[in-house]
Amino acid sequence: MSRSKAMLIGLPLSLLVLMLALAVAVRPAVGQDAEAETEVQEWDIGDYEDPYPYLQSIWVSPDGRFVFFDQLRDITGHEADQSWYSRKWCTFVLDTEEDVVDDAGNALAKKLTAHYDVWYVLYSPDQKYVLVGLGRRTYPVRATFLIKDAESGKTVGKISSPEWAMARWIGSKRIAVSQQIEKKYGFVRIYSPKGKKLAQTKFRGVVTGSDAEGKILAMRANRSDMSLPTDYKNCDIAFVSAENGQILASAPRRERQRVVTGLVSPNGQYAVAGRICWSYGDSLTEHEITVFDLSEEARDEDKTRLLKLYRKSPIFPCSITDDGNVVVVAQSPMGGQRYGAVKLMNTEGKSRTLVPYNACGARLHDGRVYCIVDGAMPKIIAAPAVMEGDMTDDETTRR
Repeated sequence: MSRSKAMLIGLPLSLLVLMLALAVAVRPAVGQDAEAETEVQEWDIGDYEDPYPYLQSIWVSPDGRFVFFDQLRDITGHEADQSWYSRKWCTFVLDTEEDVVDDAGNALAKKLTAHYDVWYVLYSPDQKYVLVGLGRRTYPVRATFLIKDAESGKTVGKISSPEWAMARWIGSKRIAVSQQIEKKYGFVRIYSPKGKKLAQTKFRGVVTGSDAEGKILAMRANRSDMSLPTDYKNCDIAFVSAENGQILASAPRRERQRVVTGLVSPNGQYAVAGRICWSYGDSLTEHEITVFDLSEEARDEDKTRLLKLYRKSPIFPCSITDDGNVVVVAQSPMGGQRYGAVKLMNTEGKSRTLVPYNACGARLHDGRVYCIVDGAMPKIIAAPAVMEGDMTDDETTRR
């Protein structure tokens, strides 16, 4: 069945609201009973087309029932004439219990979403709040962020931006928002979950992640002087102390290569930066992942960098654990395939394949890795994330 037929036609409004509210269900979480712990679960998601699979994201509700995922879609006609971009980001939600997929924007007021796309749905580390990012695709370009109570679904805060902007959680009690002003990153502003502005930092850039307590920020910024403007094409990844602004580690941009993400482990000890060749056909540029140890001992001994991997095909970090293990999507070496396997990789360059299929996007959640799998019938799967035991595949020798 196509996605258009699978949309929740005629479904009660209460369920649509529930899906966006992300209420924590009282029933056991999906995939958490003893029988399902070692099984791979899968759900069809209908037609799925995305020209940039390595920029995918997946988010899972605390109880595991709802899985949000995004994709780019072409727009045509009157909407395309008014849009600042020929494609739009769409966020969809899979109800794993009802086995149905819907556009996440359907649960919001139409007067709000008529010209807005749901860009992402982010849970606070303590899972008490949900941050919904809305981006306006028609002129004037702007962004709106809704903060909802995860249990009740009630909107408790709202942040509006007159320009395009990105927002991320800094711990569970602060939200970082960065506007794009004249195509350059602006100064990062800090808000409370109620939408109250708390502070404005002295550095420009976009926060891409932080540890659970919000002490270390991963940022796309100019690492030589973080007060200088930069943009997506010419930025570095910097891991910054939220306390004093000190750069603890960084990964610079390179020729023909763009930094795409930086992530910090929940305990703040490890971080990972990912760079990809923006042109998939550029055989002269390698894709790269760098893992850092941010502990005081490593910094004192100037040993923050633990692992650096290069690939001719895309390799994209999706999560990093407190032990420094990184979940990555690595393109299959088979020609013509845009998608690849999902692997667990440690700081010694050893790895284990978690999902051997043609996957994109990945998210660790409650002992399982969720990802999109391309095929005759695209699916979302949840596979056991085996963390213990020897990892025997040597990633460092495959250059």
